Amino acid sequence: MTRKILFPIMIGLLSFLFWLIVLELVSGFIIAKWGDPLDWVKPVLEVDRFLGWRQKPDFNGRFLNVPLKTNALGLRSGPLPEKSAKSRFVLVLGPSSTFGWGVGVDQTYSFQLQQLLRKKYPGYDIKVVNAGQIGYSSWQGLEFYKKYFLGKTKFDLVVVAYGVNDVDRYRFFYSDQLPDRQEFADPKPGWQVTLENFFLRFNSVNLVTRSAYRLVDAVSCSLRRIPVRRVSDADFAANIDQLIGLASGQGASVLLMTSSYHLPVYSPVDYKSAKSFDLNYKLGLSSFNKGNYAAAIDYFRLAAASDPKSDDVYYYLSAAYCRQGRTGQSQEAIKTARLLEGGRIAKDIDRVDQVLYNLSLKDRAVLLDTRTVVAKAGVSRSFLDPVHFTVSGNQAVARGLYDKIVEEDLLKINR
Repeated sequence: MTRKILFPIMIGLLSFLFWLIVLELVSGFIIAKWGDPLDWVKPVLEVDRFLGWRQKPDFNGRFLNVPLKTNALGLRSGPLPEKSAKSRFVLVLGPSSTFGWGVGVDQTYSFQLQQLLRKKYPGYDIKVVNAGQIGYSSWQGLEFYKKYFLGKTKFDLVVVAYGVNDVDRYRFFYSDQLPDRQEFADPKPGWQVTLENFFLRFNSVNLVTRSAYRLVDAVSCSLRRIPVRRVSDADFAANIDQLIGLASGQGASVLLMTSSYHLPVYSPVDYKSAKSFDLNYKLGLSSFNKGNYAAAIDYFRLAAASDPKSDDVYYYLSAAYCRQGRTGQSQEAIKTARLLEGGRIAKDIDRVDQVLYNLSLKDRAVLLDTRTVVAKAGVSRSFLDPVHFTVSGNQAVARGLYDKIVEEDLLKINR
């Protein structure tokens, strides 16, 4: 009797396990063939209680068809040697362009900078630590520095390369339309992190989750609030200013890097159109906030006619249509807004670069205009995509950093 009960249960469990394995293999194939970088990067990242996410420690595999190996902190760097009078340690903090998106570890600008400095100063043991973390903003970078480096390792130079993710409105790893300082204000519960990291291992879970989100986006107006930048100009200035202060307080020189990009340039409209845009946009906001969505739509459409490249107008149009139950028009408006993001991002990167310039004067930090460096090498041959460097682009940045470090004697070798 017991056998008659257990046998079909065992067959059922084995059948269930078999189809789970099949689903996982098929999902892996679909992601590999038709996925996007967000799908491909999931195996490299893990949820972090305090920072949102970080690269997996001691990872050994491939990413974007390139071998990838990380250390205990999830970084593409080896261990630091013992500090001596003849050693110089450099820490490079930055996002995926620092990490080396799509290039080998020996092709990243951190590694190439290390080689150039060792050749220049053969009597010194120079180590450049690539602390690039995929998708990181200045808020995450500041917290990462405080948690893993402040007071633990004495660096002679800290290079800071944040900015491009700060101006984004869609957080790389996951997005809920909140700024970073609010999203990461409270640590996640340990059990939640463990559970999320467990499910992240499975291609099938990732595929089903992404597909569900895309389906919801396709059939509904799911804009809960108007997207805001991950980090405002004021918060960006405060984060970088604090990084400069902390690093300088540890005796390190600080070198700030502006952000380079290969994006469409935002062209301002003429004076008359700008005045019309400002008037109708303000009237649209006032009507929207009062719940008069029909009037808001009329004003926002007039504003869009004055400046067709303003993504903010289309986000509000989408939200106003959504509140009227006009799903199709809401979807069209948000598609237009997202298409215009590139021009808005370029404009906002220019703004955070100005913040860096002002901080370099205020805090007497050294500034490298990365855009000028890349322009000399040729913009089109320097980028894999709008924000990530090719091998040539990494070489150009490494050379620019090297020239600035030697010129300013930031490693304090000639003092």
